[in-house]
Amino acid sequence: MSFTLFILWVALNAAPARVTSFILTSPDKQAVEYAKQPDGGWKAVAKDKQSDSTIYFTKTELTIATAEGKRLSLPAAETMGLKGEIAWQTVESLPFGHGVLKIQRQADGLDLFLDSPEPKTPDNAQQKYTIRWKGITDKSDPKKAAGTVPAGTKAN
Repeated sequence: MSFTLFILWVALNAAPARVTSFILTSPDKQAVEYAKQPDGGWKAVAKDKQSDSTIYFTKTELTIATAEGKRLSLPAAETMGLKGEIAWQTVESLPFGHGVLKIQRQADGLDLFLDSPEPKTPDNAQQKYTIRWKGITDKSDPKKAAGTVPAGTKAN
């Protein structure tokens, strides 16, 4: 699984049920907004157009459905070697490749960093991804901002 899809899987699982959309910003400042769809899926929304694919997820799997009706399912947890339940409300790190994804909670989302055992250079310096929720009414406690997997989002 690519690192970008792993980050997206983390964002979708950690999103509070009341979130209607979120913005995922990469280290190079590329931002993509994902909007929740009536069927529980998520679509990437650009300023001038909407994605043709819808993303569905469960606690262990990420599924991408194309406009043509094709589905690609990725067993995220199994691929990453994760076993058992992940406490999305409190998880602070997840393994990825030879490194660890560090998760810092904010009142309105998450900051994600890949911590790698490789020596830091300007080319592989710690990269920060940000996820900012939209539709949250209670921002008082960052740990409450990350909820459980929203109901009705199971991939078929």
